[in-house]
Amino acid sequence: MTHPSPHRRSTTARRLTVATAPQWFVAATAHEVGRKPLARTIADKPVVLFRRRDGSIAALADRCPHYGLPLSSGDVIGDDIECGFHGLRFDGSGVCTYMPTQKLPPERFCVHAYPVDECDGQVLVAITPEVDEKVAEAEPLVRRSKETDREAP
Repeated sequence: MTHPSPHRRSTTARRLTVATAPQWFVAATAHEVGRKPLARTIADKPVVLFRRRDGSIAALADRCPHYGLPLSSGDVIGDDIECGFHGLRFDGSGVCTYMPTQKLPPERFCVHAYPVDECDGQVLVAITPEVDEKVAEAEPLVRRSKETDREAP
């Protein structure tokens, strides 16, 4: 009986590694990203970019988990981006840091954060295909009725 070599990966393992490896995309030039949210579509994914006070760049899914509205329509407050609709704030790692109606925001109120790098005047964002498909399919936490445009039960 022959056993596979421990030094060879299976074809399936190689395919999974390639399929789930992050792909880096140029999202903007470094001077385009400032303290005002910048909306971009990268590999068909809506992304918002902004600079923190220390000059580092954050890249988040451009979609508030509450109603699904674009975070890029809000403002940068300190090191957080604030949704322009209800005022929820998210830090550069996607964690909700402020919710106007609660002292401690629930953990489920988070936004997908993308790896970002600034190199040679370019801002690069990493998109992982398999992971980011789940982000795109996620439903907002509050559904609205199409007929009345009010919160549905």
